[in-house]
Amino acid sequence: MWEGISKIWQFILDIIFPIKCIGCLWEGEWVCSSCLSEIEINKKLACPRCGCISDDGSFCDQCRVTSKMTGIVAAASYEDKLLRQAVHALKYKFVRDMSRPLATILHAGLKVWLSRHQVDWQDVIFVPVPLYRQRQRQRGFNQTALLAQELNKRAKFTVRDDVLVRIKSTPAQAKLDPIKRRKNIKGAFQLEKTAILRGKTIFIIDDICTTSATLEECAKEIDKAKPRKIWGLVLARGK
Repeated sequence: MWEGISKIWQFILDIIFPIKCIGCLWEGEWVCSSCLSEIEINKKLACPRCGCISDDGSFCDQCRVTSKMTGIVAAASYEDKLLRQAVHALKYKFVRDMSRPLATILHAGLKVWLSRHQVDWQDVIFVPVPLYRQRQRQRGFNQTALLAQELNKRAKFTVRDDVLVRIKSTPAQAKLDPIKRRKNIKGAFQLEKTAILRGKTIFIIDDICTTSATLEECAKEIDKAKPRKIWGLVLARGK
C-alpha cells in the first residue's frame, strides 16, 4: 500500500513541479550530465579507518585486524554540495529517479577499483544494505537497493537483496554519535542465505558511510557465508 501511495504522490509532484537539475535548474533531469561531470571522483583512495594512503581503499595492516571487510571504496567526497543534495533528495524527499545519477557516481568509483583488480563478473555480488520492513513500506523503496539495481545496469554483476535482512528497527544513524551508532546497529541484520555468497567477492552497497558501523555489522553477518572478500562501496564518506 505504502509503495502505491508513494508512486501516486511522485506522479502528482512531477506534474506540479517539473523535474529540474538540482545544480543548474535545467529542465528534464534531476542532475544534468554537465553538473554530474563536475562531481569529482576519488582517484586516490585511503584506509577507511586511519586515512593512510591505500591503493584501492583497503584497510592498512594495523586497521584490518578489527574489520571483516577488506576495505571501503568511497566514490566521491561528501564535501561536494551537489552530491549531498542528491543524496538528501533520494533519502528524505523520496526522489526515486535520483538513484540513476547517483549510481553513475558509484560506477565511476567502482571503475577506479576495477582498474586495480582483475575480476570475473560471475564472482562479484552486490548486496545492498537492507531497510527494516516497516521503514521500507513507509518510504516506498530501499534507496540502497535502487542504487544497486541501477549500478547493475552499468556493471553487470549480480545483485542480491534477499541474502541479508534487517531484523531490528533502529533510530536513524545520522542522529547519533559514533559510540551510539555502533550500539544502535548491533544485531540489526541477519544472513538468510549462505551458499550464494560462498567464495564470492561481495560489495555491500550503501549511500553514505560515516563511522562504517552499518557496513561493519553487515560484514559480520556476510562473513558467516565464507565469501572470498568483502568490500564496502559507498557514494562518499560522511562526517
